[in-house]
Amino acid sequence: MTSKAAALTTRQSSTAVPAVKPRCKIHSTAIIADKAQITGSHIVEIGENVIMHPHAKIRADHGNVYVGKGCQIAEKAVVGAGEPTGSSDAADMVIGEGVSIETSAVVEAQKVGDYTTLEVKSSVGRGAVVGRWCKVAPMCEVREQEVLEDYTVVFGDGQKGRRIDGVLRDRKEVRDAKLKGKAMEMEVLKGLIPDSKMKWTMG
Repeated sequence: MTSKAAALTTRQSSTAVPAVKPRCKIHSTAIIADKAQITGSHIVEIGENVIMHPHAKIRADHGNVYVGKGCQIAEKAVVGAGEPTGSSDAADMVIGEGVSIETSAVVEAQKVGDYTTLEVKSSVGRGAVVGRWCKVAPMCEVREQEVLEDYTVVFGDGQKGRRIDGVLRDRKEVRDAKLKGKAMEMEVLKGLIPDSKMKWTMG
């Protein structure tokens, strides 16, 4: 019985709100799953209709984090800059509107543009700037301080692993179709993920 009680206590403490909570500004329509994590001492601002899945993490240990409306942060994804390399390094982060951060992706970028998709286990290095409507393929990397122009697809290493999606850039109907599909997906998720944002906004 003692070992079971200890195990239960460990599980409970692993999902508890930190003693020092980040300064959170969370829109009333955002959904933050119970087992999502928000850490750090800087400001975290989460826009309308954002969905943060269980075990997703926002870390504001080294700078403010802003997540724009309609974003999705999936399971085990991590958003937020790591340890600064110098005392003067800025570590604030802006995630634009409609960004999809998929399972186990790691994002330390300075900025991620609207409607970009960061696929499973992709990574975006510290200080990188990612344009609008970009896509980083699974397990691919955007290097530290790298700048990606709008509509860039990252599918490998170096410049040979980057291309511009001309169809997406030039055809508004394709972009509109993607936005419609994204909206439908978000509506489904709203019914599947219970909202626990109150524990981050109270007290």
